[in-house]
Amino acid sequence: QDFVNEIPKLSSVEESCLEMFLEEKAYVRQLSSLLNPEAILPPETLCSLLEKLYQLHSKILLPYLDRSLNIYNIFRLFFENIDSFSIYVDYLVVRSQVISQFNSSETRLYISPVQHLTFYLIWLQQLCRYPDLKESAQKILDHFKTYVKKAQIRLLTDAISNARIDFYRSGNILRHDRMEVKTRKKELRGGLYLALLFENIILLTKPKPPFYEYAWDIWLDQVNLGPPTNSDV
Repeated sequence: QDFVNEIPKLSSVEESCLEMFLEEKAYVRQLSSLLNPEAILPPETLCSLLEKLYQLHSKILLPYLDRSLNIYNIFRLFFENIDSFSIYVDYLVVRSQVISQFNSSETRLYISPVQHLTFYLIWLQQLCRYPDLKESAQKILDHFKTYVKKAQIRLLTDAISNARIDFYRSGNILRHDRMEVKTRKKELRGGLYLALLFENIILLTKPKPPFYEYAWDIWLDQVNLGPPTNSDV
């Protein structure tokens, strides 16, 4: 019975490795297309990052995968190049800043690196289901999640001027909406604000396109609406 149960597991992992290889090949073609000098090139700030991504995936990752689709070799490949994947932090930040200046019909431009990073996150999460693969898959997954978190924090820090918030402690952003504020505080004028709801804090800002200006913050633990965050330390 145990042997029978192992067969679909092995097949599933092998199929997952093949899926990774095919995704990698398609991604390299997409990067090559974006950098085609005969096409309209992306903005210069994105071009340099796309070239670095192309070098990483076409010269290092894809040739290795072409030689071996053993899952443990793939894990080794990720571990050996884990620092190189930090380029995605810069790409996520710069692309978001560039796209914010485009109209709504152009928001999916240059999105293939974002989609490929998302594929890695889902692929690794699926491998975490297997006990013998979980430890390695989870370590790599944690690295990628850290890169995404760093990008989010850089975007928030760059976008909100004068923010005095530690975004590592604020938790993930859950919602944003316009909010009418009435207050007696001298430091805060009543009026319409853009409110950002995080897991641990509400942040009030004033739009100053293309940025936002910090106005006020409310730590939820201080008004008994959230878990303790040591915000008063």
